[in-house]
Amino acid sequence: MNRQIRKRLGIVGAFLILVLFAGAAICSFKMSRTAKRQGADGQPVAILRLYNPDSGEYFYTKDVKEWSSLLGSGWQADGVGWYAPKKSNSPVYQLNNPKRGGHRYTLSKVKRNLLMLTGWQYEGISWYSSDDKAVPIYRQVNPNGNVNFYHFTDQKQEAESLKQSGWKSKRTAWYGMQGGQKTWIGEQYSLVPKLNGMFYSISDPYGKLVLVDGGWDGENAQRVLEVIRAHQNHVSAWIVTHPHPDHVRALNEILRTHPEVQIDTIYAPNVNQKRYEETARDYDDYPAYMDFLKETAGHKVVYLKENDTLDLLDGLKMKVFSAWDATTDTFSHDLCNLGSLMFKLTGGNKSILFCGDTHRSMERKVLEAHGDELGAEYLQTAHHGNNGLSLNFYDHVHPEVAFMDSQDTVARSTTSGFKGYQVNLYFVRKGVTVNTYSDGDYVFVL
Repeated sequence: MNRQIRKRLGIVGAFLILVLFAGAAICSFKMSRTAKRQGADGQPVAILRLYNPDSGEYFYTKDVKEWSSLLGSGWQADGVGWYAPKKSNSPVYQLNNPKRGGHRYTLSKVKRNLLMLTGWQYEGISWYSSDDKAVPIYRQVNPNGNVNFYHFTDQKQEAESLKQSGWKSKRTAWYGMQGGQKTWIGEQYSLVPKLNGMFYSISDPYGKLVLVDGGWDGENAQRVLEVIRAHQNHVSAWIVTHPHPDHVRALNEILRTHPEVQIDTIYAPNVNQKRYEETARDYDDYPAYMDFLKETAGHKVVYLKENDTLDLLDGLKMKVFSAWDATTDTFSHDLCNLGSLMFKLTGGNKSILFCGDTHRSMERKVLEAHGDELGAEYLQTAHHGNNGLSLNFYDHVHPEVAFMDSQDTVARSTTSGFKGYQVNLYFVRKGVTVNTYSDGDYVFVL
């Protein structure tokens, strides 16, 4: 009886192995056909690394949306692991263990199929290995934690350092590429339920953070705090386009009630306090500006002017095209909007133009001085897309994506009394993606 059972098990085992290799052969055939049809793409893609200090696991992804969503939920930014080709003939498969935790990554279809038979869940192709094998990716496993927790790097010195700390070195995992450009991840935040506001973040893969405005106090300020906490309560630079309440009250509240938040530098327009006070209307909420002066006292505040250029964050370039100046002082009202900062941030790949709440009264001056510098892949439309700059101005930008910092009542409705729908329709007709608060948060790469 035992001999019969062993014989049956042997037949079943042989059948399973045959199925695994047959599946691998089919996958290989499909991959070969796909590679011939699409070809290998030599563009380098940053593989972003995160670390969970509670579990000790490292996680890797090329998806900036996934990277952004994990920050603040126990994961910390931990730089770039390596650069991978956008496409190649060598996919790397990703699996996770729902019971024990941890992720596994493998080039082997056979190993992938074996892991699936033992309870691992297949999550798809995570990235690709370089076919020319120029840059080896070193693999280490943590002997003190979960056996499924791996560390990958293209830096031999880092791998050797981990080995000296007790990590076990494994054979080369796969191969990366040289010459990848530094990446910055930006995000436009939806400040619903507010009708309008403004809050953006730009961070590098190592967790350094730049904020633009922040929106209102209260619920909006808590949203800003979530982002700051995900970056260990440290803001490298906080840019205030202008001190209207829907742009600055979140910062005021955080400065007043959260001393644990460290801000290296605050950038803002140099408001002429006397002229602002003389011309302020009810909608200006002048006390919001006075609160800004009070709460920023003792902090490093840099007041920007037109043509200022600076390296904002390790290669993230900033140039100012408009700021409060003598021209702003000549107007009889709406000085706070007219004196908004207009600036461009340029990373390793793309740029974003921030228009703040600048109005048409300033655009001729900007176009004459900077018309040929305004081009950018991303655009923050002036004054939430409503009664801001002219469509002629936006012709000089040619964005791929336009952000309207308002709900659809302002940005798309033709019956609400707002004019945002005209700007929205203009971009839609040009094939530009428009993102409003009603569309949710939007992650982009510079």
